[in-house]
Amino acid sequence: VIVGLVFLICCIFIRNLDISVIYHVIRGQSVIKLYVIFNILDILDKLFASFGQDILDTLFWTTTQFKKGKGNKFQVIQYFILCVLYVFLHTILVLVQSVTLNVAVNSHSKALLTIIVSNQFVELKGSVFKRFDRFNLYQMSCADARERFQNFILISIVCLRNLTQYAYSTDYFWELVPDFLMVMVSEVLVDWVKHAFITKFNNISAEVSSSIIHSYAIFAIFIA
Repeated sequence: VIVGLVFLICCIFIRNLDISVIYHVIRGQSVIKLYVIFNILDILDKLFASFGQDILDTLFWTTTQFKKGKGNKFQVIQYFILCVLYVFLHTILVLVQSVTLNVAVNSHSKALLTIIVSNQFVELKGSVFKRFDRFNLYQMSCADARERFQNFILISIVCLRNLTQYAYSTDYFWELVPDFLMVMVSEVLVDWVKHAFITKFNNISAEVSSSIIHSYAIFAIFIA
């Protein structure tokens, strides 16, 4: 009930946003500025994802305690407002990311799209030479899986948004496919190389990947 209420309130707030204004503001920026904006959005998204999980857990725990007669209703209201604020801000952040990707796809020079793809390879520099154990590798795998899923959703949104402008033309769809494949394939390639070097330099057995996949399967069954 609480999750549905948070979702409903955020949907009401989001409906009042003018996406076209955001699109034209981002489109009017230079490539360098957009590159900086995209990096900032990526960092903020990771911070929001980590911080938001704590907010949601705190809200659920406070609500459970209140139902047992141990909590305070003002605390529930306080964390509920904080949760709504977080979801709203994170939604705007993801929305701006999708608009930035849309600008990159619709740009004639494709310079921004190339920068976005090349920016993924920067992850190799910051990861492959660090000390990792099995637990850190598992956390990184979860973060990579979330990032791939989010990129897929963003690409799907941009694809549907552009197809509506061309009456769902099949020819235009095949024009978009190479750009979207470049984003997704580069993401998978970078993650594959990153995990390969991390397991090599930290003497982690490749069998740990099987245990990670097994934990994913258990989590998926639990959610279902």
